[in-house]
Amino acid sequence: GRHGTGSAGVWCLFEFLLASERQHNLVFATDLGVLGDQGASPDIALQVGRALRTLQVVNCHASVEEDRQKIFQFIRSKMGSLANMDIQIKQRMSRILQQNVQNLADATETLLLEMG
Repeated sequence: GRHGTGSAGVWCLFEFLLASERQHNLVFATDLGVLGDQGASPDIALQVGRALRTLQVVNCHASVEEDRQKIFQFIRSKMGSLANMDIQIKQRMSRILQQNVQNLADATETLLLEMG
């Protein structure tokens, strides 16, 4: 469901970490839509970006506390700290936002040319 707290399920973070481990082209799946290097609607990218601005992994939730602790342990072992994970996520989101601006500019330019 949609909650305005800006906190994400800890499972999403776990998947994020595994995806970055494998150097996958990561996408953020959100209840607003999917974000990735191919872009998404600029509105969605901005909304997700705003939610991630204040993201702190330590505030993420899981339905089972034990799972949350295990995932936090895994994150610490891979990233050194939960704060490093916050930085990674924000950097990734910044790249997606920049790519989005570029995609929008390209699409607009093409459209204007086609309109003559």
